[in-house]
Amino acid sequence: MTNPLMYHIIDAKRSVRKLYTEELIGRGDITLEDAEESLRDFQQQLETVFKATRDASTTAARPARRRVARAGAGGGHRDQRRAGPEDR
Repeated sequence: MTNPLMYHIIDAKRSVRKLYTEELIGRGDITLEDAEESLRDFQQQLETVFKATRDASTTAARPARRRVARAGAGGGHRDQRRAGPEDR
């Protein structure tokens, strides 16, 4: 179930980040340039971590797939040879 009216109200609201940034600029704690630089730096950090995470998950998944493929390639035949007469 969705509530389109609720989504519209939420979309119309300004983000907490924007409100807080405007407050800091209004009080003179930071300049507009400082805020823009901080936002660019934050976005760059997110991109860096996203790329590192994506690369790590891709690298980690490859060996696991190989192990599964090797185990499935002949694993069943070896188990049958080891089984005693009572297991067959």
